[in-house]
Amino acid sequence: MSDIKHTDYEIKFAVKKVRFHLKIRTLITVGKFVIALLEVPFSDNKTLNNIHAFNMLGEKVWTVQSISEKYPDLETYLPYENLVYSDNELKATDFMGRRFFINVKDGKLLDMDIVK
Repeated sequence: MSDIKHTDYEIKFAVKKVRFHLKIRTLITVGKFVIALLEVPFSDNKTLNNIHAFNMLGEKVWTVQSISEKYPDLETYLPYENLVYSDNELKATDFMGRRFFINVKDGKLLDMDIVK
């Protein structure tokens, strides 16, 4: 991520800047992707898909798949609160402790479990 810098609301790529209306909580580089988790205020009950991936030129590649699309039977849908890449897996958790495994290449949800 040496050529990529960020401020609270902006990612600066070599040739492009990407600005968000929400604060960047976490920024991770995984291979050829820069993945941003945006901080969603508790009062915002509409923004749920708050993980976005960009290529190294700053072009948006994907937004995380909607939880309601993958898991329509869940009673509550919340934005993501944490994002990590470990053991070759991209994982995001929500406020309820549900951990979602995300495909780095396309943003699709692969699986879900509960963090203890």
